Amino acid sequence: SDAHPKYGNAAELVRALGLSPEERFGTYAGVEIGFATETDESREAFRTRVEGLLGGNVRVIDGGPAQVRRIGVVTGAGSSFLGVAAEKGLDTLVTGEGPHHSYLDAMELGVNLVLAGHYATETFGVKALARAVEERFGTPWHFIDAPTGF
Repeated sequence: SDAHPKYGNAAELVRALGLSPEERFGTYAGVEIGFATETDESREAFRTRVEGLLGGNVRVIDGGPAQVRRIGVVTGAGSSFLGVAAEKGLDTLVTGEGPHHSYLDAMELGVNLVLAGHYATETFGVKALARAVEERFGTPWHFIDAPTGF
């Protein structure tokens, strides 16, 4: 569900942030899984907005500019896309989690890294798909939220 342009986690997270999934970003196993988008706000305002949407603590590694303009979103464990983000001219990468060296990578590459939680970033697609099934078939749904804290 990461890759789908309508029901995927990345596209839905971008939309939930009030932005438009404008172009594909990040390829895994031959499949484009993320989206790039644009905004114009301070890094701190963006962090606060992501935190408010996801309802949890969001960690930002401030390797990039203080003004966020071009964002890549790859949900889950997408910090490995920092290099691709830098190559594409993105100043910020939103993902769920990353290994320890993600800090150094973000600082070296000049990209802000927003770590919003693996679980928290990967609930959007399944909810979008459930809404679509309900609309089409009239099947009610309920999402059982069981956050892991990661």
